[in-house]
Amino acid sequence: MNIALVDDIALDREAQEDIFLNYAAQNHLDLSLSLFSCAEDLLRDYRPRKYTVIFLDVFMDRMSGIKAAERIRDVDDDTLLVFLTTSQESQMDAIHWHVYDYILKSDREQAIPRVMDRILKRSRKKPDGKRFSFSCNRQNYAVCYADIAAIQADGNNTVVKTGDRTEYRPRMTFSAAGEELLQDNRFLEINRGIIVNMDYIADLTGSTCLLKDGELLPVSLRNRKSIIGIWRSFLFAQARNDGGGAE
Repeated sequence: MNIALVDDIALDREAQEDIFLNYAAQNHLDLSLSLFSCAEDLLRDYRPRKYTVIFLDVFMDRMSGIKAAERIRDVDDDTLLVFLTTSQESQMDAIHWHVYDYILKSDREQAIPRVMDRILKRSRKKPDGKRFSFSCNRQNYAVCYADIAAIQADGNNTVVKTGDRTEYRPRMTFSAAGEELLQDNRFLEINRGIIVNMDYIADLTGSTCLLKDGELLPVSLRNRKSIIGIWRSFLFAQARNDGGGAE
């Protein structure tokens, strides 16, 4: 598990590092901990889904943890964010940026292990080893299901789109690709020739599906009620399995 910790106070970084290392030893956890003294250093090194979770100090002399969360969410909706702070006045910002939890530093010795327990439980409920294998431009690929945002028919071809906006055109028919992916409950056919990964849907109303990267896709008018119902049920199941948000 890759974790980033951002705190501009050296004594706090060291104290929190000890908590993480003790937790990893007690739970036999393979943990890689990256320490940053400012948010700018984290963002300079950052790419989507590099870390399982990022622990951010809220109040820092340079860029605040709130501003860093905003910058991260501009490019990454999946990585878990946890705020570390000395007060509760920023809890509304935590909700706005979909922060997984909110820890008071005065309670960190108990709170960090408690949050880590929840994250481990969450990750074990969502095994993600499935890969979609195909050939493209004389090369073989195996893309994680979790990285696929959508697939679309393009004439006789198939376009596979990932969350980082990479596109592949495999030597595979859309029906063959769909037959495989639709066995996984993350994928939903929203229109003829369009299948999306529901983890990447930002909004689904009326006749359009908005993906988290801003792309709009048409939804079948005939089946839109059932499509929206399936998506809402998926969101409800996710919320229930995640065990809620910030405490």
